[in-house]
Amino acid sequence: MNPVDPVGDVGTQYHVQMINSGDGAVYTIYNQADGSVAAGPLMLGTGSCATGEGDGIVLYDRAANRWLLNEFANTGNHLCVYVSQTSDPNSGGWSAYDFTTPNFPDSPKYAVWHDPYYVTSNESGPSLPHLYPGPHEDAGGGLDHKSAHPRQAASGVR
Repeated sequence: MNPVDPVGDVGTQYHVQMINSGDGAVYTIYNQADGSVAAGPLMLGTGSCATGEGDGIVLYDRAANRWLLNEFANTGNHLCVYVSQTSDPNSGGWSAYDFTTPNFPDSPKYAVWHDPYYVTSNESGPSLPHLYPGPHEDAGGGLDHKSAHPRQAASGVR
């Protein structure tokens, strides 16, 4: 898929890079110490997100020592979010979240906060952008949001 739109982030031991492919986002995990491949390339996807559309996002949350990966679903209005269960994106496991949005969630932007993650997206309609509280992994486990409930941005926020 063109463009490949490479994105990535660096954690304490790994670097995760994601690119677009013909079947959605593909990510590779690299050892930070020597640059060798720890795992991948790997595909994202479960449930409605089984076939992704790419346009991925990779974030490392230093406060929670977790990874956040995101892509669009191939059909419908879905943000597909994956949060690592530990700081190890290779063997620590992942929690998958499918956010169904009222309109196509174009250009999502994430913010890390002390409670959930937040995401904004540009969606067609009279009120732009939308703000969604998202999952946040902690010692007690994450919130399992199955559909997103938008909050309208304050007047003047762009």
